[in-house]
Amino acid sequence: MFENERNLQHIKDNLQGIAGTCETMHYNKPLTPEELSKCKDDLSQIAITRAVYTDELERLKEEFKNKLKPLEMQFKETLSAIKTKSVPTEGELYLVADYESKMMGYYNEEGLLISSRHMLPEERRMMQLEAGDEFNNNIRLASNF
Repeated sequence: MFENERNLQHIKDNLQGIAGTCETMHYNKPLTPEELSKCKDDLSQIAITRAVYTDELERLKEEFKNKLKPLEMQFKETLSAIKTKSVPTEGELYLVADYESKMMGYYNEEGLLISSRHMLPEERRMMQLEAGDEFNNNIRLASNF
């Protein structure tokens, strides 16, 4: 309608004269080639800045992740100690046979029973051999009297 007109005030005056009402609203205004070119330049600058910030963010994330690793390990170990009411320890354990219950007990240096298990077949045979030796010793002792 006013493509050849350059005087913006003249266009506005004409529109006010022929329009019944005027409303304020949002709309998409087409860009001129110069405005489009400027938007493209702005976009490339934004992309560069964004890439720099993204790289920095990844570096900081990795730095904090490395700071958190030891705390996570301590947290897991402490939580496990609370749950199990014990801590993993390495030390000498003494294997003690309980022939009555046919169990083998693992005792630490403080004499605390750490765990137990059923006797293995070899251990039960040893029990029978020792019982046989004790019986033979008792017979020898009795024959000496």
